[in-house]
Amino acid sequence: MESLVTEYDSIDLNLESEDSTYLSQNDKYFCIKNKSQLLEANECGIVNSYSLPEQCESIRRSNGEVHFSSRNKLFKLLQSETFGEKKFRERILDFLPLHSKYPLLVLICKKMKQLQLRVKKKVIVLEQYNDRCDSKVIYLDFFYETNHNTSVDISGSRSKNIEEMPVKNKSAVICVYKTESVVKYCLVGLEGNDMKLLKHDFLTEDIGVRVTKALLSEDLLAIFNDCFLVLSKDKDSQDYPFSQNIPLPSLSKKYTLFFKKCELVRLVNDYIVCTVSILENKLNFNFYELYSETHFHTFTLKLDYNVKHIHSMMYDDGMYKILIQSEELKFLVVSFYGELPTETISYYDHYKTFPEPIELEALIDSSEVVITNKLVDYIINNNLRTCAKKILKCIHLPEIGAVKLVKSDISLLDDFLLYTTGSDNEFKRAFKSEIDGGTFKVMLSNLLDKITERELERETKDVKKVIKIINALLDAKVMEQKDFDEEMIKRLQELVDGCQKEHLDLQSLLSYTNTLLDNKFKYNTNQLITTMDISLD
Repeated sequence: MESLVTEYDSIDLNLESEDSTYLSQNDKYFCIKNKSQLLEANECGIVNSYSLPEQCESIRRSNGEVHFSSRNKLFKLLQSETFGEKKFRERILDFLPLHSKYPLLVLICKKMKQLQLRVKKKVIVLEQYNDRCDSKVIYLDFFYETNHNTSVDISGSRSKNIEEMPVKNKSAVICVYKTESVVKYCLVGLEGNDMKLLKHDFLTEDIGVRVTKALLSEDLLAIFNDCFLVLSKDKDSQDYPFSQNIPLPSLSKKYTLFFKKCELVRLVNDYIVCTVSILENKLNFNFYELYSETHFHTFTLKLDYNVKHIHSMMYDDGMYKILIQSEELKFLVVSFYGELPTETISYYDHYKTFPEPIELEALIDSSEVVITNKLVDYIINNNLRTCAKKILKCIHLPEIGAVKLVKSDISLLDDFLLYTTGSDNEFKRAFKSEIDGGTFKVMLSNLLDKITERELERETKDVKKVIKIINALLDAKVMEQKDFDEEMIKRLQELVDGCQKEHLDLQSLLSYTNTLLDNKFKYNTNQLITTMDISLD
């Protein structure tokens, strides 16, 4: 049954529509250009305004710093409320602050007649032109990234010698751009100031394609006139000499547009899509399961005015935030509290009875079965181990379903570690709701065994995956510190020592276990373990 939301806040940004243009959205703000100013707005209204020395078309945030780009300059807001700048001979289409001091630039080089990607002096040529370059960037952002710890230095002049800091972070950036007739995409692997073209391919002839980032994950959705596809991480990522373990984007097969034409379409995660349609005095939200093409949830927001256009939407701490223009073309931010469905299993029961195991296995292989709570329980209760192994490979299996499966059969742990992906927070919630003290000890012991096995085989990337799961398991705080036995403490101590020796990027685990070990051995207290949420992806 459709629900109706009537409680909301709406704030007028007081911008003249003919002077204002929506630019982009970051994790916190909607970015709008108003005459010569760039503005950042959220549910509280306009929170930041920047008057730059010249017209800028792009604004980016990185490590608390704000960066801008004009036609041929990069600007950075300094602590003195002035702007540092760096000038380029080439035309800047877009840019992205990186982990190093040098940004990734998408440039048009008129002299060479090229569309280029550039980091410092490293250049990748995407297109070669005979005449005028007509490319335009549709989407540029991180596809996969590690933690930022440095920033772009543009505070000095072009000739200033900038000392490069050592950077070990690895990431990948995806750029979707269009020419006069086609749309292409490329994936670039980055390590410090080095970069390598990992994939460069044709996307579509539909130059009106829209590309949107997921609300809660890193997947991208490319929406065409009559179909869509999802760009997801490839689980079987390849290794590269300069930068290992960067997942390639996997282009799923194209799906027909089973949802109606909507004003806004956003991914929620890698298997759920949210659409927003404009009705009279209302916004209608619908949620679909992509792979089964199933509609499973809907609600409507009732407004006191009509909406002309929806620019963008974000979701944070239980709140929807939507930048719209009213029928009078006023820029408004509408906000309201509501649930964002991240799994389908709570919303409907797709099956009254399940097919025979062999047929069910085939349906799982072809992604034609909807992953529901009932299906997971059916597999567990009937001990369908082959189905369990297959369903752990499904990219649209919720984290809680994966945890329930491995809880029911610890021998599935290898499949769980090999195939299951998801966010740290979702795994933490799943462990907290499904794992008791006894299961916690069994699972932790087995995970520590897996680390020993992988260390012997020198499989560093697999060790990191295991430690990510251990971290989520510990963060769930299933057990109090007093319940950790001496053998468990000893093995965790060995793990910490090993991490420090190998210089693995495991700050969260080290923080967690060091707190545990310090309290256990130095102070002999029984406080609950404290944690720090840092992703290890």
